[in-house]
Amino acid sequence: MTSENLHALEIEISNRLRRDEGKFTSKVEIEEIINRYIDVAQTLYKEEVTEEEADYLRDKCFDIVTLSLEEGVAIEDHTTDYVHWLEEERANIQFKYWERYSTYLKTDPEKNWSTKTIHTLDIDSDKVLDLLGNPKDTVSWHRKGLLIGDVQAGKTANYTAIINKAADSGFQVVILLTGTTETLRIQTQSRIDLEVIGNSKVNSKVQGKLTPIGVGKIDSSLKQPIGYTTVLHDFNRRASDSYLMDLPEDKLSIFVLKKNKTVLSQLNEWLSDNNKKIGGLYNRTLLLIDDEADNASVNTKNSDLDPTAINAAIRGILSQFVRSSYLAVTATPFANIFINSLTENEKLGDDLFPSDYIYLLSISPIYTGADKIFGEDPVNDFLIS
Repeated sequence: MTSENLHALEIEISNRLRRDEGKFTSKVEIEEIINRYIDVAQTLYKEEVTEEEADYLRDKCFDIVTLSLEEGVAIEDHTTDYVHWLEEERANIQFKYWERYSTYLKTDPEKNWSTKTIHTLDIDSDKVLDLLGNPKDTVSWHRKGLLIGDVQAGKTANYTAIINKAADSGFQVVILLTGTTETLRIQTQSRIDLEVIGNSKVNSKVQGKLTPIGVGKIDSSLKQPIGYTTVLHDFNRRASDSYLMDLPEDKLSIFVLKKNKTVLSQLNEWLSDNNKKIGGLYNRTLLLIDDEADNASVNTKNSDLDPTAINAAIRGILSQFVRSSYLAVTATPFANIFINSLTENEKLGDDLFPSDYIYLLSISPIYTGADKIFGEDPVNDFLIS
């Protein structure tokens, strides 16, 4: 399906869910509505909705259902000497990017989030930000973690909030990896344009300036993050060579990439060839968010000396920065938690095992899982019944 039709379908489903959000009592009811819209859309647009696109719609549309959620829980590796930094640094951080994003979620007619849901989003994104690593450190560090949430848990909204807070706190580079198709990359790019950057390079210009969109309409005074990708183009080395040869230190640089061997290899080469290095590493703080991290990112080969192309490319990018934080995002973490945690590769660094922390977003009140079906003690429940 074209990106325009997919976006129109997302808005239509979201509006339908929002109108009746108080009436839903189960995940099944919401899925049935989404599936009905998908079936109708295929007839209306005369285009097939792929299974990956259907998963995208289910994930994104659940984000807008304003549920009463509890804050998530972190599982950390306490064998290291990691120092939590956010509370000590909070007084020195102006969370202006976060403030305009939260205002956008509350006031935009296509969002209309409740205050309570935004409050939970604020708490969860703070906790994850605190686990990413202090971007203002001068020493070298590399962190790896995993964000787990069901489709109703708002994974996309959470990592969008994290990106905005990363911009506030001093991260200089954000690389967001989407699915493996260009259609889904475009959809994610559109969301980042609206909810982080505040403009789009394909928008009309007024007096030489890009027209503000999304969060840009709320506060256009902030330094606009630099987008190296657009809804029209994934990363292209030739275009980037003619644009900026060195990632700026005082602005956030954002890349929205699909998981494609050619694209990631070009970015690896561009970083290696064009950006100033200190001791062989690029002196910037990187946040790399891997959406749907169980798809394509995991090394499925037996040998770590010759990993799969996508896995090797991701690790290659991380290894080029003095400070890097890898955040895997998924609803199905089984492949990620079984990554070999003892890999050794001098060139690529450690594998993508979430060695430092796992953060679990809370389960929605309407989620129907094993506990609801079988109970906490299924054997006794069965005997009693």
